[in-house]
Amino acid sequence: MVALIIGGSTDIGISLAKYLTSKDYQVIVTYHNHKIDLDNITTMPCDVTNEKDIDNLISNIIKKYDRIDVVFNLAAISMDNLVIDKTKEEFMKVLEVNLAGTFLVNKVYSKISAVRLEPDRRSVSRERFV
Repeated sequence: MVALIIGGSTDIGISLAKYLTSKDYQVIVTYHNHKIDLDNITTMPCDVTNEKDIDNLISNIIKKYDRIDVVFNLAAISMDNLVIDKTKEEFMKVLEVNLAGTFLVNKVYSKISAVRLEPDRRSVSRERFV
């Protein structure tokens, strides 16, 4: 099994990566500013606000491992300061990473994983839910 942890270079991501490795997962952890070195865990840079970066990341993982079984998206920023002191630019950056970044990771992963599914699993017919 192959697990991708987006934005996993801090405490929660590192703990999750170590746990998954102990369960025999191949683990890939991405980072933006905080590169980490962990035994038996691959680290790769990724900017979740850049769709091409995400596409390259996922494509490279598929090339190397031929699959991604689970994706954990932990990428987030807070820019902690009082709302009265926060600029619009700071707020928009938080939204770009936390909201748009999650959207972009899901979008790219969904496109790649949909192509890899068997033809009968690519589309869901309405009848299956009626």
